Amino acid sequence: MYEEFDYDFGTVIIFDRDIGGQTIRLMAIGDGHQSAVFNAPERRCEIMFPYMFGFDAEVKNFPESRNVLLMGGGGFSYPRYFLSAYPDKKMDVLELYKEIHLLAKKYFYLDECVEKYDIQGERLNVIYGDAYKYLRSCAKKYDIILNDTYNGDKAPRAMYAHRTIKDIAKLLTPNGVYAVNIFCMGNDLTKRGAAMKKALDKHFYETEVVMDRINEISKVVRNCVVVGRRPK
Repeated sequence: MYEEFDYDFGTVIIFDRDIGGQTIRLMAIGDGHQSAVFNAPERRCEIMFPYMFGFDAEVKNFPESRNVLLMGGGGFSYPRYFLSAYPDKKMDVLELYKEIHLLAKKYFYLDECVEKYDIQGERLNVIYGDAYKYLRSCAKKYDIILNDTYNGDKAPRAMYAHRTIKDIAKLLTPNGVYAVNIFCMGNDLTKRGAAMKKALDKHFYETEVVMDRINEISKVVRNCVVVGRRPK
């Protein structure tokens, strides 16, 4: 299948592709892939992107966590998995564009997943609007905050702002965790990624860079996760 949608914020393309004998549905905004899902019914809640395993490791390692905030919904890849894997936890998802949420429901099996794993409609809450404004006005506390705010392959400048990290630290419970998806070059952080790590060092007692070691000499642009644990 192939569908194209023109919105004020850009063109969204949804298409199917066969990879390794599996049919995968992808969402692209501009020049970047925004989300993906296996079309096979038995695989629709699986994690697709390697960096999301970094997100999920923080959830697994914090079993007593209950309230999770995801900044950036896209095709709702991780929320689908989250609902299926953690029946005792709840997630708020901040999505800038209502249109993207509606596409996730229609083309990325989000409605199907909610119907199966959130029958009462109490575990997944979608909030429309600017994620960074929400941080400044929110009075709720979260155990884990995950940042995946991308428009295609473009991250907002606010992702790297010291004010953002300060706002997030204030919203976390004492043992809370902040994990952000950023780009790295091969096995190394970019300059902006290194600045992110340094900023997290200022606001968290423990920080870590999580990436799969690829052992390549060439500098390949890819995703990794920078984590801050236990806000100061």
